[in-house]
Amino acid sequence: MSGIGVITSDSQQIRSCLNEANTVFLVFADTTPPSQNPIQPRYDEAIEVAKNNNPAVWRTLWIKQPEQLDAELQKLLWKPDGITQAVVLSLGTGLDREVKKRYGDGELQGPFDILEAYSQG
Repeated sequence: MSGIGVITSDSQQIRSCLNEANTVFLVFADTTPPSQNPIQPRYDEAIEVAKNNNPAVWRTLWIKQPEQLDAELQKLLWKPDGITQAVVLSLGTGLDREVKKRYGDGELQGPFDILEAYSQG
């Protein structure tokens, strides 16, 4: 995967990213209009935290329009009753990853919360 941050809504691109071995992913989901988007600052902070603390292992994804993902990815990334703002996926390859923690709106408030999120993977 090139870079630490990827913005996409394409299932194939996400699968390709998740095939990167031995990485921890912090995946954000965007379900709000761009003018009201609460994810942009968290995403930017997550990229900086990853780059400054563990660039070899930590990756950040921002999935726009997550409702367009295929069912297998939706099941991995979000709980059945709705999309959470972010999810941490464990070390692994492909879809063979454990969901370490899910974060709702407002739970990731800054670099320290994001650092803790990454360290759970």
